[in-house]
Amino acid sequence: MLHFFNHPGYEYEGWNNKAIAQALRIHEKTVRQPVTDWLSDEKLKPKNGGSYSKLSVDNSSLLEKHIESTTYTCVMDICAYVDIDAVPSS
Repeated sequence: MLHFFNHPGYEYEGWNNKAIAQALRIHEKTVRQPVTDWLSDEKLKPKNGGSYSKLSVDNSSLLEKHIESTTYTCVMDICAYVDIDAVPSS
């Protein structure tokens, strides 16, 4: 769900909590607090329970592009993709 909030242009599309919830097929209350936290920039930082990225900026960008073009139903499949691509080919 957080990836949705980080989509470039989100703030320009005018999506409200109800529209986000409907698009994600979840309850509006499930959307409200994460969106509020993200917009107020109070959470999603390491000091507030998040963590620092283990990927370089370039690798993060490549992963974002891959995820945008590939449908995953399980987080473990994304983790497997990252693990496979993290091993340099010889």
